[in-house]
Amino acid sequence: STDDSSEPDYLVLIIKDETERFEAEDRFESAFNANPAPAIICRLSDRRYVRVNQGFLEMTGHARQDLIGRSIRDLDILSEAEKRELALERLKEGKTIPQMEACVPLPDGSLKFVIVAGEPIEIADENCMLFTFADLDPRKKAETALRESEERFSKSFRLSPVPAAIYKLGGFKLLEVNEAFKTMAGFSEEEIVGRSAAELDLWSDKTAQRQFEQTIEKTGSVRDLDLRLRAKDGALVDCLVSADTVTIHDERCVLCVMQDITDRKRSQDELVAAIEAVMADTSWFSRSVVE
Repeated sequence: STDDSSEPDYLVLIIKDETERFEAEDRFESAFNANPAPAIICRLSDRRYVRVNQGFLEMTGHARQDLIGRSIRDLDILSEAEKRELALERLKEGKTIPQMEACVPLPDGSLKFVIVAGEPIEIADENCMLFTFADLDPRKKAETALRESEERFSKSFRLSPVPAAIYKLGGFKLLEVNEAFKTMAGFSEEEIVGRSAAELDLWSDKTAQRQFEQTIEKTGSVRDLDLRLRAKDGALVDCLVSADTVTIHDERCVLCVMQDITDRKRSQDELVAAIEAVMADTSWFSRSVVE
């Protein structure tokens, strides 16, 4: 009630216990700051950043004071996102943003590749979006190193003067051959790729061929095996064959290299024939030695 001066006779103070809410917010703050996964929180009403954890600062090199209060327009954490329009629509609606690749601007002007996802949350009665990140730079560097390694292997394989072929370990189907192999065997790549040595009748000794394949399956490698290759025109080429198992595009394969020793064997055969001819006339051989 009030008197004539409109001053109230009593004041009523209503107290509501908010301890539980404040404790929950404290727990969230502690968990958010301690979480090693990079994270940043954007307020939906003005799209300004209101929280950032240590993981995000370490990943990007930004300082906390340079982020808090800035808007997503100033620091676009969805830069170059693969589904950017979807992400911005979900942000506007305050809905979950699915995982997607994106780039985060760094202080030096460069970009860091990340996987980003957004989850709507409420902080101090304000609707916000919690963005979490996974650093893709280590994976990108590994992918780049792997690609460069594969390119170096591919170039050295194709340009090697030594005949070489790559088989699929299961079934020994030819996957790739280099120029030196095609020159030696006389087959084009279209004629040979996808077919096995048995289908091509590539080795003249079938038993030796089977032993070669069984040894590869059992031990994973072969060194200096004497095999005779049959070229497309029927010519026989004496080879020293070495092979090793390798993994190419997550598939077990066999890298096989061949050294053409036809001329060497011919020279050896001619030498042996000459010696045998001399030895056939022992009396002449003895006189020659005496002389």
